[in-house]
Amino acid sequence: MTGRERRRELFSLLPPRVSALIEHIGSEPLEALEEIRLRAQRPVSLTLAGHNYFISEDAEITYDASRAVCLTPQELEQCYLRACENSVYTFQEDIARGFVTVKNGNRVGIAGSAVVEAGRVVGFRNISSLCLRFAREIRGAGEQLFERLYPDGTVVGTLIVSPPKMGKTTLLRDLIRTVSCRGLRVAVVDERGELAAMRGGAACSDIGPCTDVLDAIPKAIGCEYAIRNLSPEVIAFDEIGSMGEVEAVLQSLNAGVPVLTTCHAGSWEELWRRPPLRALLGSSAICKVIKLNNKKTGVVDAIWDWRSDDVQNGGNVSDSIDNHICRIGAVR
Repeated sequence: MTGRERRRELFSLLPPRVSALIEHIGSEPLEALEEIRLRAQRPVSLTLAGHNYFISEDAEITYDASRAVCLTPQELEQCYLRACENSVYTFQEDIARGFVTVKNGNRVGIAGSAVVEAGRVVGFRNISSLCLRFAREIRGAGEQLFERLYPDGTVVGTLIVSPPKMGKTTLLRDLIRTVSCRGLRVAVVDERGELAAMRGGAACSDIGPCTDVLDAIPKAIGCEYAIRNLSPEVIAFDEIGSMGEVEAVLQSLNAGVPVLTTCHAGSWEELWRRPPLRALLGSSAICKVIKLNNKKTGVVDAIWDWRSDDVQNGGNVSDSIDNHICRIGAVR
């Protein structure tokens, strides 16, 4: 499915007057579309290439909120019901996690008054805003990276590092697809549904022919389950952060299964300040580290061989990385 078709699916959730305005701004700006924000009695905003804009009644993108089109609470409620296919109950588990995955992998984040039972969020009422997030796939990015990371075809533990919204999940998704297309069994532990975008038991995202997905399961539990029941050759999940998840990676290593994962960090210093990540990099579970650019979405600044003598002997990581530059290009 093309990006244009995915956008049309997303626009179908909007009130007709709003979708008509957004489609009228032209295909070139919409190629950079990341999110549409809907708020009750507030301006509709678009995130284009990382920048927030409003859309006017004249179908112009603008920074001027006073010119922006606004939604009524009733229109917002109708958008919410369309995202849930008019059956909130059917999507109750997703709603409790704060989002609904709609057709073709697009996602709708939910804000409102949380309904809490026994210390657990079970839903939302009085919906106040929705974040319609456009599902973007960049096929081929993983293929370029695969050749550089694994020249002999042997997949090893790999960590992709970047600040939020700089392309690491998109890059990981296509790397998973590439590994799977090479005939390796991949188990994806998709706690928040951002990699496979499962819907009705089928993946909306292209994650390859040899990939099994554990959806909506905590990452640490999912890794153990995958090893025990799915006999994967590679495990992948997004955004490692807790010590429990690091321990799951180590257990996977002990079972002979490499892990592909990502983490949030804008610099190596920030990475090292987080004890779980420091423990991860101090183990032998990670062999390759990919650092994405902090300002240009999807640009790979460096690929670092974490097993090198420089690291083992306490060499300066930043200096050594400069010698391993590999720019892949836009991978949003």
